[in-house]
Amino acid sequence: MDKGYYAAAGKYVIVRESEYESAAEQRAALLEALRDADKFITNGIELGYIRMPDPDTADRAHATPGIVRAAIALAQGDAA
Repeated sequence: MDKGYYAAAGKYVIVRESEYESAAEQRAALLEALRDADKFITNGIELGYIRMPDPDTADRAHATPGIVRAAIALAQGDAA
């Protein structure tokens, strides 16, 4: 069963549940994908490719970088 897409060596590959032998491998792949997403979002904002909504606009985009970083902390075991 397909679990989604993941970038590997600059290419997108289909990730299948059977590709992981352990929960630790799944967690490591998830953590790597989250770190890539965080870097992409952060660089996009800093370089002007991603334009965040105005601060007074109610938009979940404001929370997205923090949500990704919280997920990274959770995957690392750092979240309380």
